[in-house]
Amino acid sequence: MSYAPTLHLIKFLSQKIEDAAILGDYSRSEIVTTQQLYIYVPGGGIKKIKAGKGAITDALPSMAAKADEITKNKGLNLKNESDLILLVDELNK
Repeated sequence: MSYAPTLHLIKFLSQKIEDAAILGDYSRSEIVTTQQLYIYVPGGGIKKIKAGKGAITDALPSMAAKADEITKNKGLNLKNESDLILLVDELNK
């Protein structure tokens, strides 16, 4: 039996070139990568989340109690991307 997930965790990576000034030397260009996480609920839109304790609960207040329970029972650290993935998987069950 398969199920259709109700939540999707989306990772958006962006890169840009910035000048890095070095004291007493020529400036050089560096590629700077930034990462942003979003949660997608079909029919509910996309909301930006911040890694941390209130990551999912701020974005999805209707699932806050269930998310807190799963976080406590599994000992998840929501600053860790792999633990966020685990939480989303558990919320989809």
